[in-house]
Order: sequence, then C-alpha cells, then structure tokens
Amino acid sequence: MRQKPIIGAAERFYLNASLGRNGWWRWGFGFVGIILIWQGIGSIPWLVACQYLRGSQTLNFSCDGVMISGDSLVPHFVLSFYPFIIGIIGVWLAVKLLHRKDLTHVVTGRASFDYNRTMYAILIGLILYSGWFLVGVAVFQDEIRFQAPNFWEYLTFFLFAIVLVPYQAGFEEVFFRGYILQRFILLGRSKLVLVSASAVVFVLPHLLNPEPWAYGPVPYILSLLLFGAFVTVITLLDGGIELAVGYHALNNLFITLVSNTEVSAVQTPSLFVVPIGKYELFPGLLMEVAIYVLAVLIFNLKYGWFWRRA
Repeated sequence: MRQKPIIGAAERFYLNASLGRNGWWRWGFGFVGIILIWQGIGSIPWLVACQYLRGSQTLNFSCDGVMISGDSLVPHFVLSFYPFIIGIIGVWLAVKLLHRKDLTHVVTGRASFDYNRTMYAILIGLILYSGWFLVGVAVFQDEIRFQAPNFWEYLTFFLFAIVLVPYQAGFEEVFFRGYILQRFILLGRSKLVLVSASAVVFVLPHLLNPEPWAYGPVPYILSLLLFGAFVTVITLLDGGIELAVGYHALNNLFITLVSNTEVSAVQTPSLFVVPIGKYELFPGLLMEVAIYVLAVLIFNLKYGWFWRRA
C-alpha cells in the first residue's frame, strides 16, 4: 500500500490558510473587528482611569489625554499594554466565528503551539542582544547612560513587564504573522511577496510612535522593515509563529528593561538610556542584518530548515 507523504509544519502552515471559510468579506470584517476590539474595547480601562484622574483630587498622578504621569511609570505601562491581551481575544473571535477554524490553525503548522520553540528563541535573542549591547557600550561608552532607577520601582515594573510584554509581542505576531499572513498566502505563495507584504503592513501602525519623528523616519522604517521581514522569514521556514513570538518578546523586553531611548513609545525605567540625536543608517542597519542572519543560522542548526546535522 502506498503511504501518504508526510507533510512538514512549514507546508502545513501554508495549507492551514485554506481551512475554514475564506470569503473576502470575512477577512474584511475580521480585520476591522480585531482593530476595534484591540483599540476600542482594549482602551476602555485606560480611558476610565484617565477620566477618574481628571475628576479626582489625586496629586500623585495626572492624565493629559496621551499619558498617565506621576510618581510611577507602572500605571500607564499596565493600562497601555492591556489592549494587547484583548486584541488576542479579538483574533480568536474572528477566527472562530468568521472563519470557523481553530486559532492553532492560524499560528502554527504543528498540532499545538510549541512553547519550547518560543523559549529557545528568547534564549538566543538574549544572547545576541546582550552581545550587541556590550559591543555598543565598549564603542559608545561615553554616550550610554546608566539611569540608576529606584530598586522597588524597577522590580515592580520588571514583574509587570515580563508578563505584559510577551502578550504584546504575542498579539502582534498572531495578528501580523498569523492572521494577516494567512490572507496573503491565499493570494499567492511567493515567499518574496509574502515577506515584503508582511513587513510593510507591520511597519504601518508603528509610524504612530514618536521615535521616527524624533530621530528620523527613514532609518526607523528600514529597521522595522528588516525586523518584520526577519520574523516573517523564520515563521515561513519554521511553519509557525513560535520562534517569532519568542524573539519579538525578547526584543521588546530588552528595550523595556535594559536599554531604551530618551524618546520612546513606551516610557520605562530601563537600566540604561541611549541619548541619540538621530537614527543613522550605518552601522546600525548593517549590525541588524548581521544579527538576523546569525539568528537564522542558529535556528537552522537547531531545527534543520536547510540542512541537518549528521
């Protein structure tokens, strides 16, 4: 009897896009619905807290409509990251109710989400980013400033960050590298087109951040395009978003807790501040490309995308 060929996770990830119901209107309603749940319902706690502060006599905190400021950065951080948790629920509802399939089919080609892959990506990201940061300290030691944050403030922020930042990274990967990427797969399977389209869509909402307008939009956009392309590549090669979630979470945690810029979408009590005047194309982008290529090679050694160890 002829055996059926074994389909790997990468091929299954492509095939999963065709499961369920895929009328164009379902994707349209799904996309809009996810945005409304993420940005609408998810923002209600922040709006309620802001309204309360405006009408109260509390002197420790205030809200100017953009940021909750006061004695601690924790309240604004928690309320700003809460929408990402609601956003994941929005994706689940869209997939379940509109497309009539499981969320697992959107995020991985495996039978279930592989958390070991996510933890491995966090480890590799930590090693690569730590090495990159140490090189930066050695070269630009006069510019990188230690903030000496209050210990208890930093500890409290740290505990919230290690829970909320992975949710934020997880939502972006589920939405951009899961839900939206599967729609692109239905339109065509060219890897170059998929990577390019996914990277461009990933950049668009980040243009609302203050960094590109404070430090220069072109290097910022190119950096985000590179990152978006990188996480899309490892998603397609590995057949799921597990590695992308881990690496993305570590990237954001490193910025949040270790090294942030003076102007940032998320104000944090990071250990170090990089006081830059503007983003530079070189050598920063070359270093990013080198880091991403090295990460792909390391993941390949672990999971055998191109060749397997003897």
